[in-house]
Amino acid sequence: MQDRLLTLGLMGLGLAHELQNPLTATGLGLELLALRLRGESPPSPTEAAAEVDRALARVRRMGELVQRMRAFAKAGHGADEAVDLGAVADAAVALARPALSELGTTRLVRGPSEAVAPVRGDRLLLEQAVVCLISNAADALGERGDAAGMVTVAVHAGASGPVLEVLDDGPGFPAKLAVQEAGVSTKGGRGMGVGLALAELVARDAGATLETGNRPEGGGRAALRFG
Repeated sequence: MQDRLLTLGLMGLGLAHELQNPLTATGLGLELLALRLRGESPPSPTEAAAEVDRALARVRRMGELVQRMRAFAKAGHGADEAVDLGAVADAAVALARPALSELGTTRLVRGPSEAVAPVRGDRLLLEQAVVCLISNAADALGERGDAAGMVTVAVHAGASGPVLEVLDDGPGFPAKLAVQEAGVSTKGGRGMGVGLALAELVARDAGATLETGNRPEGGGRAALRFG
């Protein structure tokens, strides 16, 4: 019962956590569009329609995410489907890039992608788990206060199965910190401790392991290891 309540609470917190960025982006996009439409040089119908289409795409994804998380909380597991990790990495980078572009201090790079066998899991939730890892890495770079930070997302064939990893050149993870524990944050007082815990929950449901640690050359590494 306690595990069930923890899952429900974490999915609820995770939903609030993951909807914040797309809601903000949608609101800003529509606000800017409204200002331009009222201005002296309004956008063409084609430009306006393109912005509305982008907003609608974000709204549809948010709706799908709500349904998937509700289903996960109710059933205790996500969808069981064949998932292409390369496509997951591509989608996560595309989702995270607009928010990081606004910050202007972090470069998000789609790194090497080896051909790996499909894995089983919930595609949408795995994409969101990787977005959590990217966001966590970007926040760590923000703590460093350096404009030269870079986050890299890569897929490769590990010794026992596919691996999707998120690498950064920030300060790394604090030593001996249980970063996957709900309520424990790598962001100090600014964090809710939700992102990594949610990523761990989704990884475990897909039969993967969330690995966190520091790179020998400096910076942090978070990876979903399958198999």
